[in-house]
Amino acid sequence: MCLCGWFFANAQDSLSRESQAQQHLQRAHQFFKNQQLTQAQLVYERVVFLSKSKTLQNEALLYKTYCHKQLKQFKEAQATIERAEVLPEQDSVNYILLYEASLTAYLAQEYKQSLKFIDILKTTVQDSSKIKSITFLEILALNETYQWEKAKQLCAQYIKDHQLEQDIDALYGFVDKKPFKSIKKAKTLSWIFPGAGQMYAGAVGRGISSSVLTLGALTFGVFSAINGYYVSAFFTGLGLGRTFYTGGRRHAGYQVQQRNLKKIAAYHQKIKDFILKVESQK
Repeated sequence: MCLCGWFFANAQDSLSRESQAQQHLQRAHQFFKNQQLTQAQLVYERVVFLSKSKTLQNEALLYKTYCHKQLKQFKEAQATIERAEVLPEQDSVNYILLYEASLTAYLAQEYKQSLKFIDILKTTVQDSSKIKSITFLEILALNETYQWEKAKQLCAQYIKDHQLEQDIDALYGFVDKKPFKSIKKAKTLSWIFPGAGQMYAGAVGRGISSSVLTLGALTFGVFSAINGYYVSAFFTGLGLGRTFYTGGRRHAGYQVQQRNLKKIAAYHQKIKDFILKVESQK
């Protein structure tokens, strides 16, 4: 008798919590509709706490993710959507959850994580048209992880599927040309002659400055030693010369790295502009 009473009370409490969760969800949706996003986030989290229904929890987490995205809180959006669970026989909902997981990871600059969720989507969602619709995001994420050959192949198929008149080599010609400079070569040149590595990197002015400072310090050290000023020769001439010499090598590598990153960013932006233009016209 007592046991039956306990089960009944527990069931009543559970029903009460689910009812409250439903009410809070409607309230949160109203906040969201009115663009009161911070209040909506708090109430959506309350729904997740109250409800035992995975479907209801997923809905609340999805809309909380939308709030974070509109507020440009991309890392928080990623963390929120990753709490949602993929459920069996809910293909459309699973697609939305996994799409948002991959998108928010991309926006949070977690590109490998974005690709991971794209792979999960491909193996989870049954609708092939939905899988194709995420191709644009996979191309962008592959670019950011420097998987250019794979991205090029996927982009060529993307162009074909959309029946576009776009030369793939106009977007990915840099993959074969490899227009990037070598950090190792820059450091080697600076090792052979001070400032040469910076000139190779395109920083001619800095290269000349490095040459003048390094050779000037070493020359000062030599003349100091010839005239018997050994302490000045060692600490000032040799010390400063060594500092300028090693610093110049490091700076040459840094200059090449920055130059390459700027070039890569420009190539990626060209591809991104093309893809986003296509997506915006759908």
